[in-house]
Amino acid sequence: MPRYDKEGLTPVELRLLHFQSNWHYNSYTAHYFWWKKRFLVQRIFSGFLHKCSKTSIRILDLGCGDGYDLFLMAKEASYLRKPTAQDIRFFGIDIDSEKIDYIRKRIAYEGYSDIIEVCQGDIQESLDKFLPAPFDFILCSEVIEHLPESGKAILNISKLLIPGGWAVITTPNSSNIISKLAGWFRQRNRQCKVSNGHISLRNYRDWVKLFHSAGFRIINIRRGPLVYGYCWLDEKPIIAGLLITLDGLIDRFFPLPDLACSTLFLLEKLPGGV
Repeated sequence: MPRYDKEGLTPVELRLLHFQSNWHYNSYTAHYFWWKKRFLVQRIFSGFLHKCSKTSIRILDLGCGDGYDLFLMAKEASYLRKPTAQDIRFFGIDIDSEKIDYIRKRIAYEGYSDIIEVCQGDIQESLDKFLPAPFDFILCSEVIEHLPESGKAILNISKLLIPGGWAVITTPNSSNIISKLAGWFRQRNRQCKVSNGHISLRNYRDWVKLFHSAGFRIINIRRGPLVYGYCWLDEKPIIAGLLITLDGLIDRFFPLPDLACSTLFLLEKLPGGV
């Protein structure tokens, strides 16, 4: 949840603050952002399952949060691998103990105790003592930008992955033209002061260099959504709808990473990597 500095806000800004504090429920663009990101992850994961011929597969969600992607992948596996997904094991790790407790309750409630395990841990530190490495597929979605030592996290992902294994990493793109324009608009109009915890922002070219240094090959780079959940934009639903439509056209005709607020990287660990 974003953190807000309420000092000195006008009544109009306080109204915007209240609106954005419930952005998960109210934001057109935030809903679209998460839908598109998860749609891309689901397609890649489905492709991985079709491609993988192993009978025993280990999947890891690093920084699993409330477990949404973890359960999404488990359900996808149960649909694609007949008759059940019992030969696939899922693991999740997050630094937030409350979220881990919630996931454990959901695992028990939905009957996934046989295939999903979670634990608390910091992905910037060595995870061998927490996790039964190596893994065949690792997801790290919207996490590394929050880490002061994102380079260590990338190296840990490489260490936890088998040679030839896939990693999917999504993160904001600091060179996004639209986000820069939105930031200028917020400053000009004194919009809500929001701290989103993004302390390790890079453009996609710098991330590529970091992935190469950690022993990865870039299989694919996919642009994420055009915009995220801006409170000023969500008060203009027609404009928000037009931008979402425009995002689909950009995907079709001009799929440039700099025309997106986030980037998805599909990586393969090279033999002899870290």
